Amino acid sequence: MDELGHENYDPVIAMAEIALNEENPIDLRFKAHAEVAQYIRTKCRSLVVTQSTNNNAEQQPPEARSHRIKELSKACGYT
Repeated sequence: MDELGHENYDPVIAMAEIALNEENPIDLRFKAHAEVAQYIRTKCRSLVVTQSTNNNAEQQPPEARSHRIKELSKACGYT
């Protein structure tokens, strides 16, 4: 892009500018938001969740539930 006269071009920044420009049609802005979100947030990978009668979340102490929530959040890229 430098050769074309666009120094420091960043396509993610350009897409964000399209998304945030209220003069653009809403459908274009929505698509731009969806596109740029892929680079800002990681997609949550599939998790296999099983339930056993001995490991019911309602029977776990609050500390164990909190720990499990943090594990799942980390797996989804939210920490």
